[in-house]
Amino acid sequence: MLSIILLSLIILLAIHFNDYKIDKPFVLFSIFYFMVYPFGYFLIFLINIFEPYKLTNDLIDFYTPTMLYAYLIVALCSSSFNFLISKIKVPQEIDKLVSFKTIVLSRKVFLIIGLIGLILFISKNGIVLLKVMSGGYSEKNYANAGSGVYNILISYGFNLYIVSRLIHKPSQFYSTAIIALIIGTVLFFVMGGGRASSLMLIAAVLLAGFYYGHLSLKVIFLASVTFFLLIIIMTIVRYQVDLTNIDDRLIASVIYKIQGSFSPIDSFIIIANNVSTASDFQPNVMFNNAYYFVPRVLWEDKPLILENAAGYYTKQILHYGSDVTISPSLLGELFLYGGHWGICIGMVVVSVIISLFTSIYSISKNIVFMRLIYFMIMLNFFGMMREGVALLIRDLVFFAIVFSFFIFIALLYRQVILRHLINLRSNL
Repeated sequence: MLSIILLSLIILLAIHFNDYKIDKPFVLFSIFYFMVYPFGYFLIFLINIFEPYKLTNDLIDFYTPTMLYAYLIVALCSSSFNFLISKIKVPQEIDKLVSFKTIVLSRKVFLIIGLIGLILFISKNGIVLLKVMSGGYSEKNYANAGSGVYNILISYGFNLYIVSRLIHKPSQFYSTAIIALIIGTVLFFVMGGGRASSLMLIAAVLLAGFYYGHLSLKVIFLASVTFFLLIIIMTIVRYQVDLTNIDDRLIASVIYKIQGSFSPIDSFIIIANNVSTASDFQPNVMFNNAYYFVPRVLWEDKPLILENAAGYYTKQILHYGSDVTISPSLLGELFLYGGHWGICIGMVVVSVIISLFTSIYSISKNIVFMRLIYFMIMLNFFGMMREGVALLIRDLVFFAIVFSFFIFIALLYRQVILRHLINLRSNL
């Protein structure tokens, strides 16, 4: 308990010395770290109040010093790397390639792409949440199999639409928030209770609110409470929790589902308890993220659960037979790779990533294109804390490929299609 309190105080001090600039990469990392580890500890503590849990407080206390030194590595290394990476310069000419006008026109392209993906997904799978509620979680996995392209169009299309709208019309912050909430609700039902996809849009709005200074500390607090209440409501709907017979076991079950989705601290502790010697370490699983880049059309027997950190943890450590993966958390993934040395080396890598993002953040103040890049990168940041750094790198590579294609389509729309329509109208 002492280590958790000390870790929480250090995180709060780090945020304080960064002037509460919540949109800065290191501050966002600190907040997400707090949400997964100290807050996850608090959730497990609540579970133990209502029902005995497999992780005792003594067991958690045994591993909390690891959480503390892991955070301190990032805090110390990030400040050092920031000085070196601050020398990176991006030429102003990049605004000529992707100008503010391109962002304005891209909004329409991104929205159309998201809608196309949604229509194609519905035509193949229907409303997946209805299937999940009747047939269980496996229905969602089978629905998503073969829908990879549709999911890409939906995720990047709508996310880029919301982000580009925020960049184009920052003054229309609250109307954009309402649009994001509506789209997120639709995605929640259509995609079978995908809370991450649904809440990502709202997270984009909150991030932009921090960035532009629209949100006061009071609004930030209310937004955080609302965000957490939304997770509770979506968890209740997703798992069909029966609220007519509330008892200690039901309350503990709901808290456990929230903890598992939001703050999977128990994953790290379970991995640390099961991986103890060099022969148990699995550094090779980090390369299995590359399987995601292989379309199922080309590999029909592609496994539903891939042997990355999450897949290995689910199948080989938990021996969980369902078609679903359990998040290993950042520290759990790094411990799986190489124990305490894996965490030390991994957190140095995380420090480099944070420093690179900080450089993009500083450049984004003057260059519109980099602002769009920064917002989209930061939306993947919480996923790193839950799933690991290998997943973040994989998603960033994926984002670079897809984003480049989307921007090419937007430029084509601006330079060819729109110009043709303008000429056609002038001739009429």
